[in-house]
Amino acid sequence: MFLYTIQLLVTANKKSVSERIPMKRKTDFLYMKLAGIIREQIHSGVLKPGDFLLSENELALRYGLSRISVRKSLNTLVDEGLVLKKPGLGSVVAAHLPREERRRKTLRIVTTSPSNYADYALGMTIEAFEKEHPHTDVKVLQLSAVDFWKSVHTLQETGPYPDILLVTDRQFRELERKEEYMDLDERIEHTKRMFYPKLLGGFEGTSGLQALPVTFSPVFIAYNPALLGRLGIPLPDPHQYGNGNETFAPLLGLSEDRNGDGIPDLYALSLSHTYNRWPVIALQNGVDFNRLTEHADALRTTLNLLHDMLYRKRTAILYTRNKNSRNIEPFATENAAMMLTTAMELAALKEESLPFEPQAAPIRFGPERATLLVANAIMVPVACPEPELAAAFCKIAVRSDIQDRIGRTSGFLSVLRGINESVWDKAHLQAIRLGDARLDRCLFVHEAFPDSAFISEMDYELGLFWAGLETADAAAERLLRIRSREGE
Repeated sequence: MFLYTIQLLVTANKKSVSERIPMKRKTDFLYMKLAGIIREQIHSGVLKPGDFLLSENELALRYGLSRISVRKSLNTLVDEGLVLKKPGLGSVVAAHLPREERRRKTLRIVTTSPSNYADYALGMTIEAFEKEHPHTDVKVLQLSAVDFWKSVHTLQETGPYPDILLVTDRQFRELERKEEYMDLDERIEHTKRMFYPKLLGGFEGTSGLQALPVTFSPVFIAYNPALLGRLGIPLPDPHQYGNGNETFAPLLGLSEDRNGDGIPDLYALSLSHTYNRWPVIALQNGVDFNRLTEHADALRTTLNLLHDMLYRKRTAILYTRNKNSRNIEPFATENAAMMLTTAMELAALKEESLPFEPQAAPIRFGPERATLLVANAIMVPVACPEPELAAAFCKIAVRSDIQDRIGRTSGFLSVLRGINESVWDKAHLQAIRLGDARLDRCLFVHEAFPDSAFISEMDYELGLFWAGLETADAAAERLLRIRSREGE
């Protein structure tokens, strides 16, 4: 079973399709994997006769392959009569394809990309499903998070029609036609009481539970205990919930030039400016993005605090997460002692050979104990080709033995409270805000912000601020004007 990404890239004259190399069985020949992925897409109809592939250079650059590996993949498909090479134009799907007999059933799963859960946890559910349904093949397509729903709708119109979608909590809220997806409440009727109630509430639609959460995480602080030990900084008390500036005073002042080039290369905090990271600091300083004009002073305080850490005191480093460059994340390379993160992100970093065992701490950057909540969930279209198989997959995904295996093997949090309490110790659960089953003061993105349009505008308007080219007050005024225009 291979996990891969497919992105439909349509130009004026031709279509291009790129696919990500599978994450599992890394000892296999890379060119064989790539050839297998493209072969499946041709047989399934995603790639149609006359469709152009990405160029050899684009495939090699996008997926970290050598041009030799890419060329061998394409030559294999040429030998099979699936692909033709047109000099000066590129590689194109052959007009007349050899027939492929299909006797087995196929369950098709579409996931968002990037997705840590799809890369490092979904495979365990698929493995269990395939053991119980040996005559069914599972095919996984990863669509770019950019215009995700537009891509899904295109796939539903042109085929192959997906049976299951793996989405984020924000994507679920952005979907307008939720009535086109099944109510999954009856699929968990015997285990519903084991779920965190807030998680189920976050995925309810007009027709009931229209997405089934499979993992989640509060946003919390992870720190590097080995690095703190080498620096002589005391480890945080996991039971202390004091203000971050008091609890981590020695750490928050950390900024060092270890190689003597005049540029700091060791920071206290690695900080992402994405919508589900830095706003935690705002929430902890009393900002309510839904009533922003009433909290203008708290917003200015937050933005000044961020500028203090990033540019005045230089104790934090701004990092933009990139799926293809996890290994240069400052926290992972021990250039930052802590980071705002999630269980999914930490699981991915560990898979990339993190050189230390991170720990969680209940640090706060302000007087409030609020944080953000992120989650992945599966949805089943009412019109899916294999509704019974999709329903069976849903049950397996949240079954206690599968949730337990994913937690112990990959470090993802379970949607079942009892599993988390058996996998993680109490101090860890308290540090990441799971000591309370109600998930008090843990907010989904749709609860913390007015809507997705505001998030997009906020990201755009803060560009100069994050570059250090605009004052905190000026940036605050920009955000306040957005809310005023929307008639807060």
